[in-house]
Parts: sequence; C-alpha cells; structure tokens
Amino acid sequence: MTLTADQVYDLVKHDEPQFPIPAPYTTVDVGLLDVGSGAFAGLRTESERDPEPLEHLPGQHPHNPAPHFVGSRWVSVTIDATWHQTITSTPAPAVPLAPVLLRFAVSAAPTAWSVTAAGRTRVAPAGQTVLLVDVWDATVVNWTITAGALSAHDGLRLQRPVGPPPAGLGAFTIPVLPLSVVYAPPADAHGQSTAAYSTGHTVGTSVDIGFSNSSSSSVPVQAVGFVGQVQGFAGALRAEAVGLSAAGATAAATAYTTIADQLGQVTATHQIDVTDGFEQTMTVSQSTTETTGTTAAGGGPGEGDVLHFYKDVRMVWSYVDGRLRLCPIDAVEVITTARGLRADAHGLAPADVAALLALDPFGTDAAAAVLPADRFTLLERLEYGHGATLVRSITTTRDTKQQVTHRQITTDTTRWDAGPFLTALGVGGSTSTSMTLTNATGDEVSDSVTVTLTLVSGPDDYTVVDVYIDALFGTFALQPVPPAPTAMLRGAGLTPGRAVVLEVAGRTIRTVVAPDGTYEFRAPGIPDGDAVVRLG
Repeated sequence: MTLTADQVYDLVKHDEPQFPIPAPYTTVDVGLLDVGSGAFAGLRTESERDPEPLEHLPGQHPHNPAPHFVGSRWVSVTIDATWHQTITSTPAPAVPLAPVLLRFAVSAAPTAWSVTAAGRTRVAPAGQTVLLVDVWDATVVNWTITAGALSAHDGLRLQRPVGPPPAGLGAFTIPVLPLSVVYAPPADAHGQSTAAYSTGHTVGTSVDIGFSNSSSSSVPVQAVGFVGQVQGFAGALRAEAVGLSAAGATAAATAYTTIADQLGQVTATHQIDVTDGFEQTMTVSQSTTETTGTTAAGGGPGEGDVLHFYKDVRMVWSYVDGRLRLCPIDAVEVITTARGLRADAHGLAPADVAALLALDPFGTDAAAAVLPADRFTLLERLEYGHGATLVRSITTTRDTKQQVTHRQITTDTTRWDAGPFLTALGVGGSTSTSMTLTNATGDEVSDSVTVTLTLVSGPDDYTVVDVYIDALFGTFALQPVPPAPTAMLRGAGLTPGRAVVLEVAGRTIRTVVAPDGTYEFRAPGIPDGDAVVRLG
C-alpha cells in the first residue's frame, strides 16, 4: 500500500499514545563548596579501615567480596594481606529512567567557578552560586568542583530501575522554518534596481590522455544531508525494534518496524582513487543555475526583501535509551516579500509572522536600522544618482591545462530506495559527489565565477548605500544611508557611466559619473585629509 505523507503522519500520531513520554530530566543535589573554609558538604565517599584483623584459618588467603548496592550507597570491601578490611561507601542515589542533571553550589561566587563531571565541564559566571551539569545516562560519574584556588573531587553511582528500555514514537509540526532573506536594493524613481542571488551546479565530462598507475578502495559510509537523516532514522528504528522485541515490548517494536519500512532503504559508499601520471585533459561542462531575486519595485529594504521559508514542516521522532532521532517527511515552501507577508500571513499565526519579520533588521525604516555587528559585516559604501547606473562586478577564472599530477579523488555515492510514500512525493534516487585533490606541476589550474550588482537611479535620485554580508544567511544586505546635503568632493567633464573611487583615511567609497558628465561624493562622515581619486 502506498501512503502519503499525511497518512504516515497520522499513523505515527495514532501510535504515539502507546508510549509514555520520558521524563525530560531528573536532578540530583550533589552538595555545596564553602569558599571560605574549602569544605564540601554533600554526597561524599566514605572509607573506613578496621583496626582489627579478620579471623581466618591457617593457609587461608584474603578474598574480596563482590561490591553491591546497600540502600543509596555502593559498598565495596577490600581485605589486604594482613587481613585488615577497608569498607568504602560511595553515594549511589536512585534515579528514574531519565537524563540526569547534577546540581552543585558554592557559598559565594565573587569570581567564575566550574564543575567537571563525566568528562563535561561547565563554567558559572561571577555571582551565580548554582550550576547544573548534564551527565545524561552515565552510571559512574567522577566530578571536580573548582572555585579560585579551592577544589573538591569525588565520585558517585546512579541507580536506575531494571526493565524494558524506555521508548517513544511520535510526530509534530514545526509551524515555520526560515531558510533565507534576499535583501532588496534601495528604491529608485523608476523601480528598476534589482538584486539577484544564484546557486550553480556544474556537471563535467572529461577525456584524459596519458599514462598512469592507480589504486582504488571503496567502503560503506553514512549518507549526509536530508538523505543521511532518513538513512540514520530508518536504520535506528529497525535496530530499536529488535531490542524492543527482545525486551518483550512487542507493540512498540511493531510500530517502529512499520514506520521504518515506509522510509525505505538508503545505501552510501565512500571511494578513494589515487592516480600518478602524465595527463592531458579535455573537459566539456554543462551548468545549471537557480536564481532568487527581488527589485526596487517591491518597496526597497524592509519592504521588498524576499523571505524564503518552510511552513507546516511535518516531523516524526523516536526515543530509545536516551537517544532522540528526528526525520522530516513533508513541508510547504513559501517565497514572499516582507510587504507581502504583512498582507497575507499564508496561514501562519501572528507570532510566527512576527518572528519571521524580525529576521529582517530593516523593518519599516531601513535607514534607521542598527545592524548587529556579530551578523553583518560592512564590505563597502556606494553612491549613485542623477540617472546614473552603478555596476559592480567580481570575477574569478578557472582553466584546465596540461600538467603532471598526483591526484586523489574521493567519491561519496548515496543510493536511496525512498519507500512507497516518499516515492510518491518524487524523492529518492542516486547522488554522487566527487572531491579531487591535485598536486600539480606546470601551468595554473583555476576556476571562473562572476557576481554582478546593478543599481539604477532616476534623474532626481541620489542614493548612498552600505553593502553588508549577512553571515546568518550568506546574502548581501543593502542599507540606504541619508546623503550629506552638500558634496565633499565633485568633478565634471568625464564620460558618463565611468566608475570613480575615493580613497581617504583607509576608507573606500565608489560612485559613477552621471549622464551629464558630473560626479560627486555625498556620503556622510567622509573625513578631511589627503585623498586619492581613481577613475575606472
């Protein structure tokens, strides 16, 4: 039977009540370090040596009994060669089947302090006197608390109930998942400025002529990306079903197997080829490009910015032995402008619409927006006006030439038999990605990529714009800046459209010659001093 994404979602939701939701965390209070005396009060290991030797027969040898739990302690007995026994009692609090947080405290925190437990270190700032450390599902935990020159260390054991492994299976919907923001250029009188962002994919066919020796090896690996999530999720469900069945949880095992069968099979391989020799290569390439863009006609920054997001993302999940796995099965893709989202919420809740719009810092007043320094990096400042069009182009070049090489090719191949309901959605198939590492002697090997930005102005327009890179989404943000009322520098008698670059006090500002042959620099804050003007 072929199932749709909605049917699989409903199937999982139907089985969800069979599984009690595991407790999120349980907290164990370990104790407090007195920063005045250095004493630690709380769960501590106790050890006592009996001054009297144990009674024994001639020829007998000491034998240590097996350690064991006694109430909330782990007791071990050691008998030395003189028949003196030492009893060590380690704290062993009982906890439910849930991840564990250890709670530590200090009497005062004039400076930062830290705790290391189960290999994890957490630091508390000055003034914070309590710290929680996640030790997840560890059973034996060694810990150290440090505050200034003082420290204490010890260990404990965690007692968990014995029984079938805790399991959970369910589904939920993410209302909105943002993907990108494509920023609009400043508005001009004619609405002709554009901003486009493209991603390219190139498939090449090569004919090699030469002599070489090569070796190859191939091993199965974990797939990556969305396919890798499905591979790991489906495989984990099958493995968990086996464990649940062995533990007597037959209903849970059946539910896990049913969902895994609907996700299908994914296989992936990792292949390495190493070749030495002399080669001459002819390459024919076919390139495809996907482009998303916006124009000044959309209203400029804060209005015409394009928001790209998914809504109603359907997710299924499983939980076994403290491990949570997630897998997306369906979503609706939406591309709209900020102005359009305000007019049509696309079925989103008001809070989700507000959260999406908050990702665009320009809002309704782009010029007054304060861009976070940890997200936006200023690249350069541009000026244009009086009917001029400003074009900025950045180009890199790639060539293929004759060379003597040592080449290592790493190939990752993923084959996805998508299963019935995902096949119906048009997904699945085979993907192969190769990475070539070449040590070459001879002519240079290079690539070619061109990026162009075009900004248009009306006859009465004059615009100053700062160009930023948005580290969150990898797109360019264009923020208009109010120009100064008078020009700091101007010129005339030049060819229209010619680029002019001003360099002063370590800053670079670019403009373009207007149709009447004039140019001017009106960016605010241009410093006084010696400057260089370059014509391009």
